[in-house]
Amino acid sequence: MALLFMEGFESHGGSSTFLARKYATALNWGNVTTGRLQGSCCTIGSGINARTSAFGAPTSTCVIGFGYQDATAGGSASNFEINIISGAGDQLRLRFVGVTTTTFRVDLMRGATLIESSPSYSTLNWHYFELKAVIHPATGTYELRRNEILVMSDTGVDTAASGSADWDAIHFTTAADGPLGGTARIDDIYILNAVGSINNNFLGDSVIEGRLPTGDSLADWTPSSGAAHWSLLNDINDATRVTTGTAGDVDLLTFDSLSFINGTIHGVMTMVQAGLAGLGTRTIRNIARSAGTNYNGASQVVETTGVAGFYEIWETDPDTSVKWTLSGLNAAEFGFELVS
Repeated sequence: MALLFMEGFESHGGSSTFLARKYATALNWGNVTTGRLQGSCCTIGSGINARTSAFGAPTSTCVIGFGYQDATAGGSASNFEINIISGAGDQLRLRFVGVTTTTFRVDLMRGATLIESSPSYSTLNWHYFELKAVIHPATGTYELRRNEILVMSDTGVDTAASGSADWDAIHFTTAADGPLGGTARIDDIYILNAVGSINNNFLGDSVIEGRLPTGDSLADWTPSSGAAHWSLLNDINDATRVTTGTAGDVDLLTFDSLSFINGTIHGVMTMVQAGLAGLGTRTIRNIARSAGTNYNGASQVVETTGVAGFYEIWETDPDTSVKWTLSGLNAAEFGFELVS
């Protein structure tokens, strides 16, 4: 799998608690306003500390794309940063720095060492940045694109501040006094590695559209009240839920069609939020139903009486093994199963 993660700040109802369940750490992350092209985006204030969970076995190549905008940049040296990390150590990072009250630049850093700076850009506009980096202490490479145009690159450089030739997570952070005047925004994030034959290089300017369930297709689990399941699962109230103790029980849900995306669909992320009613462990998995057949996501262990998020990336339509079509995705159903 090459597509590892996506974030559009969609479908979490403005609840930073619900959004945080996708991350290993998510402090001050998820305050939303109107999105870059549609839906929602995250406003970047002070004290952000958001880190993805580790993406399995470390790899050497990282590609990350995201929309960024700031309406009131200043001259502060303490700004928003996106860090490519390995374990607990930073490898390479992008730092957004106010140049004037109406411009900012992007610095590529290795620890405290400045590798290269971009030209200055207007704070009034959204910009879509994409960074591709091969992490290595001697033969690393990097390319930074803005709106699909190359703005900086090099080869044969040290891109590994910790010394290891790999990465496994992304860390979003700001200093205590916040970024660029405190009104920066980020949206439409994708994260890739170079594994596999698709989604292993720049995707170009991308947008993420979110959906919550609007109907039931299969309802094996037991609702906390009433008969409808979808209406218990589309809010930010943990008390409205479905439960089961029976292995093999599946809930499948229907969703409204996408209304903005009409181009290439690089992948779908589904997520169930689940917790235990008592001590022990349970195993669940995400389910996709395409063209009348159920397809299983990876089994994942639930081991907390709190609530955690369990997501699955479907890079292709599991029924066709090629990229999703808009009609195929709009017709698909998604849900979850108690495996054991």
